[in-house]
Amino acid sequence: MKQLKLNDSLSVAVDDVDYDELSNHKWCVQEDTRGRGGKGFRQYVVRTARKDDGSTETIYMHKVILERLSSRATGLTPLAPGMIDMRRITVNSKFALRPKRAT
Repeated sequence: MKQLKLNDSLSVAVDDVDYDELSNHKWCVQEDTRGRGGKGFRQYVVRTARKDDGSTETIYMHKVILERLSSRATGLTPLAPGMIDMRRITVNSKFALRPKRAT
């Protein structure tokens, strides 16, 4: 585990295999009180990225790590746009994709 520095002299422990990718960006802590009725709060480690259209999007560190973990576990690379991700298809929808039997 390595310590990744955040804003306000905070740091977060990340796995060695994720450190190089995550350290290429500037991360900060964002507090969120939505959905809690104002009682307590949640903290997320986030960064912003600029989209092609000029707007910004918030990227959550835990989602980046989970995507990287998923690709390491399956040995699959991210899919090209328009491809079907068979990892996300449920058991019921797999049966729906089978060809119909002739009766």
